[in-house]
Amino acid sequence: MIYTYALLAITTNVALGNEIAAALDPDDGSGTFGGSLNQSCRAAGSAGPATAWPARSPMTAGRYAIASEFIAGGYPAALLAAGFTTARLDQIREAFRNPVSGQLMLVAGPRSEYENGLPAFIASHGYEIVPRS
Repeated sequence: MIYTYALLAITTNVALGNEIAAALDPDDGSGTFGGSLNQSCRAAGSAGPATAWPARSPMTAGRYAIASEFIAGGYPAALLAAGFTTARLDQIREAFRNPVSGQLMLVAGPRSEYENGLPAFIASHGYEIVPRS
């Protein structure tokens, strides 16, 4: 497979994040939240516990098209065929919404632009990576 696109995401609900990640990237568990990255985030400058979880994943052109439609607020036919309802997709989409700004914390684009951009993406949404203990 040729992974020419990448997805960056932050979710406030690991279970819902993993549900859509598995549908968007069924071949690669590293794209799931708490997968190979095994990182968590919290509000920048706080000493509080983790409140969000980041992920990045390379994507094929077909998966990029599905992700782009989902990010834009649509209901991709491939996800509906996989058993997702429109209500469930709306619920999952909300798990990617920044609780402060309301902005969707989910982007996809050319791999060359997005693959190494996770730290900046996290910071742009007011989060920081929780240091591992």
